[in-house]
Formats: sequence, structure tokens, C-alpha cells
Amino acid sequence: MATRFVSGHGNSSSGYGGGIYVSLGPKVFLLSNIIATNTASLGSPDIYSISGNTVTSLGSNLIGDNSGNPSYIADPSDQLGDDANPIDPQFAAAGLADNGGATQTIALLSSSPALGNGNCAGHTGDASTPTVPPARVDQRDILRGTPCTIGAYDAAVIFYNGFEN
Repeated sequence: MATRFVSGHGNSSSGYGGGIYVSLGPKVFLLSNIIATNTASLGSPDIYSISGNTVTSLGSNLIGDNSGNPSYIADPSDQLGDDANPIDPQFAAAGLADNGGATQTIALLSSSPALGNGNCAGHTGDASTPTVPPARVDQRDILRGTPCTIGAYDAAVIFYNGFEN
């Protein structure tokens, strides 16, 4: 199973992995996902997979707290936090809102580390990984910017010198 451009945020578990929990089944592959600010009573709050079941990055993921996760295979382009230094994706305080499109989304602040760090080109599969097609639009069906943003909501940065606020 492969997921791309998902924002898993604010979920909780009374067990393992408030964002993603893999106990049995196929391997899980992630491309340009935000999995952060989740809580769990046991193991990593954001992603947890039982030993032998891997969660493999295909690149450009933001994982808020990956501590306590024995089976996450990271990519060098990932942003990985831990319990001492979690990464805050900086979602807008308003939460779910009408940001255009058919579904409500949670916008990102202009200071988000997810901005401009996504991989819209997709992933060419091989013997051990699936093919993931390019992403042209975000969850709202709005064209993704270049460079694109990690997660479901693409916030194209128009200004790079402080005028975006």
C-alpha cells in the first residue's frame, strides 16, 4: 500500500501509533506525507509498525516524532523529529476550514517546514517498491505549486522575501 500527500494530524491511540499503526499485512510506502502531532499511549505517537512489518519512505515525508518506531525505513529527504525535538508542521490554528475546493482542509502557515519540500514527480517503482504517479493537484483539486508542498494541502509560496504574511 502506498500513500501520497496525506496529512495525518491530531489523531490519538490508546495503544500504538496515533497516526499510522501497522500490525499485519502488506508493506506500507509513504511519499510526501505529513504524519505529525498525533498521540499514542505506547510506542511512537506518529508511526508504529510491529517488527517485521516495515513502513518505507519513498521520500519527502515530514514525521513529527519518529522515536520508538523500530521499523520505519527513512529516505534522506525526510524530515524526522523525535520525542526530544518533534517537528511541528505548523498547521493553521483554525483547523478544518473552507480553503477552496470540495472538501475542508487544514491550511499550513507560511513558516511551515512542509512548504516547497514535497515530491510531485512521483516514484518509479522497482522490484521492492511500487510505482507512484505524479501529483498535479492537492486535496482541493487545486494545481500544486513548483516546488510542491508536503501533505494534502499545497500552499504555493508566491513571495520568498517576507511579503507572504
